[in-house]
Amino acid sequence: MIQITVPFLYPYMLTFSRLLPLFMLLPGIGEKSIPGRIRLLLALALSISITPTLQNQNMFEFNSIFILSILTEALIGLFIGLLIRTLFLLLEVTGSILSNQIGFSTAMAFNPSLSEQTSILSTVLMLFATLIILTSDIHHFFLRFIFMHYDRFNLSSYPPESLVDIFTYIFA
Repeated sequence: MIQITVPFLYPYMLTFSRLLPLFMLLPGIGEKSIPGRIRLLLALALSISITPTLQNQNMFEFNSIFILSILTEALIGLFIGLLIRTLFLLLEVTGSILSNQIGFSTAMAFNPSLSEQTSILSTVLMLFATLIILTSDIHHFFLRFIFMHYDRFNLSSYPPESLVDIFTYIFA
């Protein structure tokens, strides 16, 4: 019989605290139309599958540093999710500006990714970007990035190096 101790679960808790905010904000998965329980279970399943592959699974002690590490991991996941989400919201803003310029601003359509009405051009741009991401397998790049970003941002690497290092790693 396998006995699971509480310190054994600490790396899983750290991985889950990074992946949960990431999955709450990712385009496609983090939409309002996807139930929160599905996103929660997806983040939990992915954290259970990722954690054994990590190199530095030190035995953690439950203290204030561990709680700070959980907050740091959540902020890293939040930052990466917001960065990817911002790219999609830029398309929505671009579509709104273009529709105002060419006179389509009164024609509104339901945007399934934002769960609200936006201009027709914004909806077309968002759906076209989603189509291109899915047909060109860029979503596999996102999944690979979720696995590989632990090489740069180690588990419980408190404090993170600097925001400049984070930006250069993501955009390089």
